[in-house]
Amino acid sequence: SYSSKLILRNIFLGKVRIILSSVGIIGSMMLIITGLLLNTSVSKVISTTVKSMNYDMTVKYKDNINDKSKLSFKYPVKSTELTKNIKGTMKLSSSEDTTIQLVEENSSLINLYDNKNNKIGIKENSVIVPKNMADKYGIHTGDKITFEVNEEKYYLPVTDISVQYLGKSIYVSYPFANKIGLDSSSNSLLISTDNQEKLYDSLSKDEAVKSVDTKDNIVKKSRETINMLDTLIFIIIAAAGILSVTVIYNITSINIFERTRELATLMVLGYYKEESERLVFVENLIMAAVGCIGGIPLGILLFEYLI
Repeated sequence: SYSSKLILRNIFLGKVRIILSSVGIIGSMMLIITGLLLNTSVSKVISTTVKSMNYDMTVKYKDNINDKSKLSFKYPVKSTELTKNIKGTMKLSSSEDTTIQLVEENSSLINLYDNKNNKIGIKENSVIVPKNMADKYGIHTGDKITFEVNEEKYYLPVTDISVQYLGKSIYVSYPFANKIGLDSSSNSLLISTDNQEKLYDSLSKDEAVKSVDTKDNIVKKSRETINMLDTLIFIIIAAAGILSVTVIYNITSINIFERTRELATLMVLGYYKEESERLVFVENLIMAAVGCIGGIPLGILLFEYLI
């Protein structure tokens, strides 16, 4: 149609303006995609963290636990497992401060999953590295990593890689820790119970207990840390919206100003107001479409870089 020819003519006559306008839309789309994906990722981080914790509380005693079966509680518990955190340095392409968390063989209170969402069983020789660390240093199953504690080196053959986003703990089974000579004496206990509040109160008053923390508190602290990103995400999305509105408004104003005589002539020749508006707004739709097509993949790339 004649109107379509006019639209195409105007687009090709103002190639520089169209390209620069599309760049503005692309930038806006990049920020919107990045903001929305970051918001989704924050939720994913929390859900993955909660999914890995099958216990209700952690208890740290003043003295080491020699036999957990001799521990008594005022309220029933479903299961208990020993655990221990050992701080040290991982020696790879660079030194990385990290923590080894000792877990019992066949643990039911620590649930770790691979990238296919299959549960990783804690076996006798398990050394499980978090995916964020594996990606950063190019670690694969079967590789040996060096862990140094107090200038003593320990060699850990990686058996599994788990999908973890928070923390940098390497999970090692108690039998393997004993095998390589790591100090496995522990004063920390994981507890699963249906009487969380009552048990928490009783343990808090126990003189033999150094500290007690619940799963809910741990998750709450994680949420508080991650929720700080919400403000940043809101600013990104709001800025993208303002930028896109500003770009489109300015494009429309400039377009109408440049074509005042042409639009007036068309209306004298019989064009209705709606038909004249269509000439301008269809160009905006084309620029917006071009900007979206370019902005979505670039937004995904920006998000992947940030994440």
